[in-house]
Amino acid sequence: MSLELDLRWRHIWWFLSLDCVRFFSRPLWAPIDLQLIQKKLRENINVIAAEGLYHRAPGAVHSCVQKWILNELTVEQIVSLPLWAQNVFIDGGEDRSAEFIWRLIVARVANEKYTVPDWFKKLSTAVLDSCNRDAQSREPQIQRQLETANLSAWDNTAIALEAAATPDSLKEKIGLIADLNSFAKAWDSLCKNSGDELTSIHNLVQQLVQDEMPELQLSFPGNWNMQLLSFLRQRRA
Repeated sequence: MSLELDLRWRHIWWFLSLDCVRFFSRPLWAPIDLQLIQKKLRENINVIAAEGLYHRAPGAVHSCVQKWILNELTVEQIVSLPLWAQNVFIDGGEDRSAEFIWRLIVARVANEKYTVPDWFKKLSTAVLDSCNRDAQSREPQIQRQLETANLSAWDNTAIALEAAATPDSLKEKIGLIADLNSFAKAWDSLCKNSGDELTSIHNLVQQLVQDEMPELQLSFPGNWNMQLLSFLRQRRA
């Protein structure tokens, strides 16, 4: 495994160990019940940190956790973890860029920043309204739960381990992942267009972004759902 992947997985296990993340398991589409793994995650992180390896050998966390997971979790749970890590978690770079761009375009269309056919404006408005309802209910909870005074002892310990981690950065990460999940779910629920209509949507949006991002090859709307279907189904159950 490369150093980049070691660092990514260390950050994923660190993130999933947090009490504040467990509190938002549902909007974050947590791949499994986090209570099943948090105790062991914390034990491994504590041991590796005490040995001075947390920063010097970032792969140590993943190696220890992986051995335990392979022995203790079901096949379905084991499979869901890397799927979530690859398709739901955000750790910078191009993570979930397709949803981010589509969400931006839909918001602009709904707010009449672009001139588009009425049917696409109605679809965009419905998707944005759904996302806004979710956000209005979720954001006060994020602000309250991530206040320094409300953080658990473990969360304070874990935040001290990661130089770039702060309550504010966690608010932003939790909020962004949940926002993109909300968008993907709303699009999947509300966009009932046929193949030809979807092609028209794609071509239209590609034209809209051409001036600002001429090099962008925009992925087809909803393509992310192929990897996220299991999470979408869980959230509708």
